[in-house]
Amino acid sequence: MGFTFGKREMIVGLLAAGALAGTGGIAAAAPAENVPELRISSAGYALEYTVVNGNGDGFSSVVEPNSTRERQAEGFTTVRFSVNGKVVNAYGPLEAGRTLVCNAGGTAAVPNVKCAFA
Repeated sequence: MGFTFGKREMIVGLLAAGALAGTGGIAAAAPAENVPELRISSAGYALEYTVVNGNGDGFSSVVEPNSTRERQAEGFTTVRFSVNGKVVNAYGPLEAGRTLVCNAGGTAAVPNVKCAFA
C-alpha cells in the first residue's frame, strides 16, 4: 500500500538530481560578477582585437564585418584594435563588473573605434 524503500530512494534521487540540474542551469546562465566584459561591433570591414593582461600576454581574434561579439575579459586589462595589421587604438584599463562597448566606424582605409563603459 505504501511506498517501498526502493521507490522512496528513487523518488528522492530524482528530486535531488532535478534540484542539482536546476541549480547548475542557473549558475551557468548567470554572468560572472566583477568580471570586465567587452561588446565589440564592427563596421563594413573585419576588425581585429587583442586583449592583454598586465604582463602583455593575451589573445587576438577577428570580428567579421558588420557583426557584434561579446566576451568576458577576466584577467585582461587592455583591448587593442587593428585593421589590416595597423593599430587603430587601444582602451584600458578594463573595469571589473562593467561592460566596455566599442563601435567601429569609418572605412578599412580610415578606420576608427570608439569605446565607452555602459
